[in-house]
Amino acid sequence: MTRGMYAAAGGMLLGLARQEVLSNNLANVNTPAFRGDRVSFGSYQKVLLPGVTDENGQAAAIYQSATLNPTTLDLRPGALHETGEPLDLGVTGEGWFVLQTPQGERYTRNGHFTRAADGTLISGDGFPVLGTAGPLSLPDSDVLIDEQGNLRSGGTQVGQLRLVSFGDPASVTKDPLGLLAGGTAQEGATGLIRQGRLESSNTDTMRVMVEMVATMRSYEMNQRVIQAQDATIQTTLDTARR
Repeated sequence: MTRGMYAAAGGMLLGLARQEVLSNNLANVNTPAFRGDRVSFGSYQKVLLPGVTDENGQAAAIYQSATLNPTTLDLRPGALHETGEPLDLGVTGEGWFVLQTPQGERYTRNGHFTRAADGTLISGDGFPVLGTAGPLSLPDSDVLIDEQGNLRSGGTQVGQLRLVSFGDPASVTKDPLGLLAGGTAQEGATGLIRQGRLESSNTDTMRVMVEMVATMRSYEMNQRVIQAQDATIQTTLDTARR
């Protein structure tokens, strides 16, 4: 196989990986507070070919067309929209809700919460929402939540939401449920709570669709390169046989 074929095949594999990430972003355009992933490419990389040597007896190598860097999180906030549900909570500014999961604390901006049968405030995945004094428990009566996250029922405070921020956003990762993990969570985030509102996904639909079309065009171009290389090799072989 020629170096040109290797380079084109490498480009096709990178295109498939990028398209997968973009498709996931587009599929979650209606997921509250979804944070999209960003894809970037690195420099050319030299790759040794196992068991193949050049004319000098040295290990043969090719240069891949590019390398795929680890995906990074797009932490830009989405827009808030009104739902009218008293346990739907949005955040303006800095701040993430804290959930208690079997794997430890996880962080989210998806404030679509409900009250469990025992009164515990839980996320859509069933994880308890943490307040400054632990999991929050709600009474049967209506609860008002102010901008500072104080929960009041019948004029009595029944808890306060815990909000955190990240000192190094680049160290934060996303788990399979879309919750954030890792990083160094810092207490006392300055964001304001908005009761009866939810944050939208930060996916820019038009931008993602344009990137998907561009990726598809790049993939097709690499296909044509391989077809051209194959045709050239076939012509050479046919000529040599005469």
